[in-house]
Amino acid sequence: MKKNIRVLLKVPGQLPVEAELPNTLKALQHAVGGYIEAYHLTRDLCLLCCEEGRLRGYPANFRMLGVTFVGPVVICGTKGADFADLPADWETMRKLFPALFREGAEKGVGT
Repeated sequence: MKKNIRVLLKVPGQLPVEAELPNTLKALQHAVGGYIEAYHLTRDLCLLCCEEGRLRGYPANFRMLGVTFVGPVVICGTKGADFADLPADWETMRKLFPALFREGAEKGVGT
């Protein structure tokens, strides 16, 4: 398992940024603001958010897959049961997940 992984970090009110985070449960929980809930987007791509975000009153971030995600979100790769580097480049991510990059998504209203 790699010590650090390359991820896409999307914070409410901001456009997504590429970041490097320690590949530990504690660091990923800190990045999303609590216990992790994972959504598998593809075979090797995963979205992490705080499972208690709504209960904690986190602000809306963006809407995708019929879900309005709240609070900070991390998108990373997966290798088996482990988290890994983001498997796609920036332009590919823009094409796969346009809701993250749409005008208004930085205010939590991208659909």
